[in-house]
Amino acid sequence: MNLKELSNIDEWKGKFNWVIAFEVIEHILDDKKFFIDATQCLIPGGRLLVTTPYLHYKPISKEDNGPFEPIEDGRHVRRGYSKAMLFELCKEAKVIPEEISYCSGFISQKVTALMRKGEKIYPFFGWTLSLPLRPIIPFLDPIFTKCLQWPFFSICLEAYKPSYAIN
Repeated sequence: MNLKELSNIDEWKGKFNWVIAFEVIEHILDDKKFFIDATQCLIPGGRLLVTTPYLHYKPISKEDNGPFEPIEDGRHVRRGYSKAMLFELCKEAKVIPEEISYCSGFISQKVTALMRKGEKIYPFFGWTLSLPLRPIIPFLDPIFTKCLQWPFFSICLEAYKPSYAIN
């Protein structure tokens, strides 16, 4: 489905309890329109769950610093988002931000870097290298991230569509 056409699907408006967009909005030029369109699909009280790169993460590879082209071709069109940027999008879409959290810390980012390097050698080689490490990430990631004061890679937003009108 083309997310640019989300606002044209009338039968989806006000139909969903949840709209989930994991690592999506950084690929969309008109992120404000996406937020508004996604919110229109929610029932009153419905929730919007978004993850996206955190604006202040440390680059995993040189491509993470751009340049970011102003075309939607599957690559990132911006580096990421801050809490304030997500709150501004929520305000425009008339949803109430309820929780901001962060994920993908130091170990996650190092495993991702290993995977990216492996994929340059041979497609799927990166997965071969990184998959065996995945079970340890939930245990070690919080410890190393906190001790090293390492910025998280992703910022997570949970917001809800109010059951009453917002002026």
